[in-house]
Amino acid sequence: MKLTFSTKNVNRASFIDMCRYAYDYGFDGFEIYDAINERKHHYDSILRSNRLSDAKRKLVNRNLEVTALVFPYAVDGK
Repeated sequence: MKLTFSTKNVNRASFIDMCRYAYDYGFDGFEIYDAINERKHHYDSILRSNRLSDAKRKLVNRNLEVTALVFPYAVDGK
């Protein structure tokens, strides 16, 4: 069983802070509650195409997974 949390009431300064938060507290990942807000407020978000590889590396290095249940368009911009 994987243990995750939702970012609904969690405000962190950046995507890397969210990854650190999940890793430090022993979570297997997190669910992005508001994808539009995540993309707008975190310059290093996995939902930004220009930061995708860097964000993926942050997740892989910490063995974390992330999901976004609702996103209005393709993450890769197509």
